[in-house]
Amino acid sequence: MNKQEQKLKVLKMLEEGTINQSEALDLLELIGAEKEKEQEKEITIPREPIRVTIPEAPLDFFTNGHQSFSVSAEVHAESIQSLKLLGKNSKVSLRTHTGNNIEIEGWYKAVRNGDPMINFEENDGNYVLNYNVHGVKYLGFDVWVPEVVLMNLYLENSNATVDVSGAIAKRMTTLTKNAHINLSQCQSDNLVAVTKNAHIDMRQVVATKCELSTTNAKINVKNVKAEVGEFVTTNAEIALHDSQITKCNLQTKNAKIWLDLASLNLMNEQTQFEVEGKTTNANIDIFLPEMMELPFKMNASTKRGCIYTDSIDLKVSARDKGYLNAKTESYDYSAVTLDMNLQTTNANINVKGE
Repeated sequence: MNKQEQKLKVLKMLEEGTINQSEALDLLELIGAEKEKEQEKEITIPREPIRVTIPEAPLDFFTNGHQSFSVSAEVHAESIQSLKLLGKNSKVSLRTHTGNNIEIEGWYKAVRNGDPMINFEENDGNYVLNYNVHGVKYLGFDVWVPEVVLMNLYLENSNATVDVSGAIAKRMTTLTKNAHINLSQCQSDNLVAVTKNAHIDMRQVVATKCELSTTNAKINVKNVKAEVGEFVTTNAEIALHDSQITKCNLQTKNAKIWLDLASLNLMNEQTQFEVEGKTTNANIDIFLPEMMELPFKMNASTKRGCIYTDSIDLKVSARDKGYLNAKTESYDYSAVTLDMNLQTTNANINVKGE
């Protein structure tokens, strides 16, 4: 029963004579007093405060919220066996300098309540930069190494670029995913670069063997000298120019292969160049030296496409629609030759002078 109903009941009791006027006034006063107490109680009930927290450090979108670290380790050229560097979700770069130290300037962001455990350790000439994979959201760094020949150089990253310039190593390996790899002015007996969904760019490199592999992104090779080159991608172009690679294998899908051999050194006493190119749904374009004849042999096939060559002295062994097996007249008695094995679908194969 609410207050209004209680008052009406008191008045009805007064009208019926159940209570007198004095008693009625006392009851009405009591009802009014209880209402005031309830109103006062409603006003004084405590409320949960609205909390506003101002962070001690600036927010990430102002400063990235990362912390820094640095390493300086004196090394001796004859004692370096290997250098292994591991990053995560942030750019990794390596350069050479004239000093005798390995210098690292890095940055990282720790997982909440996680220990990054960043270490740089040496064991019998093997140097390793490592971290707690579960303790950091990202870790990146710039590294400077002495201008010495390393036995093994290994850089691994994820979801961020790896950039290497000027390094010399017997074996050089660069790995990442969903990010670019850039290699320049490097020397190696065995050079390997692997990523996914991002391009690989290699320039001014000398190697005995180089292997580049990615997916859904371009491979670009320029000014490279190597005995063997293996270049593999999918759904993207492979472009090779101004390079001297004795044995070259190029494989992609749904994209063109563009191979410029115009700058090949043909003055060697005896060299047999080999090119194997395979793609689908796109052209294979090969440009030969124009100023000096390069005798060649080719085995080329395509589906729903054509094969073109500028050579006028071609000896044809077999020819059909979309297939050509032939060689130039001078191929059999030349010291420097080129063998080409080319395959595509739904597109043309073009072999011509620059």
